[in-house]
Amino acid sequence: MIITVTEAGDLGLDDPDDFRRFEIQVTRVGISVAQIMTALRALGEVSDDGHVWVGEPALVKLAGRERDEEWLAKLAAMKDKARPFGWVDDDRHAIRAHIKWPAQDDNRTA
Repeated sequence: MIITVTEAGDLGLDDPDDFRRFEIQVTRVGISVAQIMTALRALGEVSDDGHVWVGEPALVKLAGRERDEEWLAKLAAMKDKARPFGWVDDDRHAIRAHIKWPAQDDNRTA
């Protein structure tokens, strides 16, 4: 799954059935870091180390799979595999995702 942040500051979800990958991609550099962070806060907690703790309810809603029991079971299995590596916070019901910035990383503005 790849959560995207567009130049307009919208969130999207690519490959919602790929449970082997979980990351956030900023797709364009025409948006400020502040705008990106505002968009990401809708998902959960943005950490200072370049990650976002994506709330499971926000992810399920973004995927539009609230009633898809098979998809929810696969999400639970993904979390089980990621948990030993510290990428799941059961207290917050969140999964840790790395933010991938565009190649023009140096051109970001706050």
